[in-house]
Amino acid sequence: LQYSEFYKSQYKKKIYVPESFLARIFLSKIPVSFLENYKHKGKKILDFSAGSGRHIEFFQKLNMKVYGTEISKLQVKFLKNKTKNKNIFCI
Repeated sequence: LQYSEFYKSQYKKKIYVPESFLARIFLSKIPVSFLENYKHKGKKILDFSAGSGRHIEFFQKLNMKVYGTEISKLQVKFLKNKTKNKNIFCI
């Protein structure tokens, strides 16, 4: 089974939202020291092994400059189209 086919099969089964850990860190009301008081705009972040792209979309909504990687060329093409982000690369 190709990775792109695996992800396609999962779209029908799940609702993709960010990991709860990421949501708690980035959306918390209590400041997190490494985030410099919620100044997300323009910060760069890498989503290594981007999968379905759920974290890419989450970080883009926080106005962060998001880079992503994935091992499937088909998945990279899908993610670039889905997220409108050209900074996703096949490794």
